Amino acid sequence: MFNKEMAKQRKYDNKDHIDKMTTRLLNYYLDPNKKGRLATGLCKHCGYIVIERIGGAAITMKNCEECGEEMVFSNTNTDRLCQKCAVEVKHCKHCGQKLD
Repeated sequence: MFNKEMAKQRKYDNKDHIDKMTTRLLNYYLDPNKKGRLATGLCKHCGYIVIERIGGAAITMKNCEECGEEMVFSNTNTDRLCQKCAVEVKHCKHCGQKLD
């Protein structure tokens, strides 16, 4: 059966999502933390848009695709490069795209 109270709550949830996405998009275009973002080896997309990454709850080990160093993550949403390599080769540690 249709629940009007749930629909009303959904309205607020949707507005909250839109407000958060608007903030993310503004940050993406304005890049207010560019120095810090580049220092951590993240592209603008991974640094501002996909900040709430979801992964399976499992300790996950993965090797850096550049140097082979083993990295340990608290979930299955892993990075492609270690931070050191990401900064050195100027590619995003999470997705691998070229840093701007």
